[in-house]
Amino acid sequence: MKLVTVFTPTYNRGYCLKNLYDSLKEQTSNNFLWLIVDDGSTDNTRSLIKTFQKERKVEIIYYYQKNSGKHVAHNKAVEMCETELFFCVDSDDTLTKNAVEIIIKSYNGVKNDHILGLYMRKIYKSGENVASAYPSGITRVGITELYHKYGFFGDTAIILKTALIKEYMFPVYEEERFVSESVFYNQLDSIAPMVLFEDPIYVCEYLPDGYSQNIDRLTISNPYGSATLYLSEAVYGEKMLYKIKNYSQYLALVDLFSLDKNRIYAGKKPCFFICIGGKLIKTHYIKLFRKMKKQYG
Repeated sequence: MKLVTVFTPTYNRGYCLKNLYDSLKEQTSNNFLWLIVDDGSTDNTRSLIKTFQKERKVEIIYYYQKNSGKHVAHNKAVEMCETELFFCVDSDDTLTKNAVEIIIKSYNGVKNDHILGLYMRKIYKSGENVASAYPSGITRVGITELYHKYGFFGDTAIILKTALIKEYMFPVYEEERFVSESVFYNQLDSIAPMVLFEDPIYVCEYLPDGYSQNIDRLTISNPYGSATLYLSEAVYGEKMLYKIKNYSQYLALVDLFSLDKNRIYAGKKPCFFICIGGKLIKTHYIKLFRKMKKQYG
């Protein structure tokens, strides 16, 4: 059995998937498979993947689902994954030629330790790091502790031990199509630390139709998913003011969209002081979200 599953969620990305496929064909190690979960594409994605499969250059598993959102595709991929490592690579990005080789070499050095997985570097095509520097003197850290406690910012390549994430899933709201990845990662933070590696293995290209470029619209179009994120950040964040701000945004969305709080769960409830602080400033965010709703609703 292969060691690594490279998971790619995709929706109408037939125009750029070949770039990722070409980077997978060029890998210096073939100890991986490519799991594609197609989130209801209506373009040429299915026929394109069939063409890739016929070439037999990369082991490819293709699964088609009705359009439900990246988070639902992620849930399905975790359910289907049978390899030791799980690595999500978006459809508009590529890997360096030695990415899988580096992952395997790095993992073999720490796999017997109690770890959740590996953090590695994402870079732009220019070679510049996507994210900030790792905190000085830190080699192992919780998957979201890195951001909450140490002020790290930017995206990283995340390789996870499949066995440790099998029971953790994104919440699904059938009428919505988006839940932030932070909701998933916050649940994983206390399981075991991530190991930090400086190796650049993942080349990013943020396209206009990607999630990163459409966050305001996604917030308003998916109020339950957005409220879940804010509640999760209020629970798992490190700094009090940050937690209060997120809880107030959660309350603002609940009020503005008349959301059912019983459907929104973040693992545990925030403390009393966060709840009180959030209530005191939620009016500001109601006004803000109302403007966004008027623009995107």
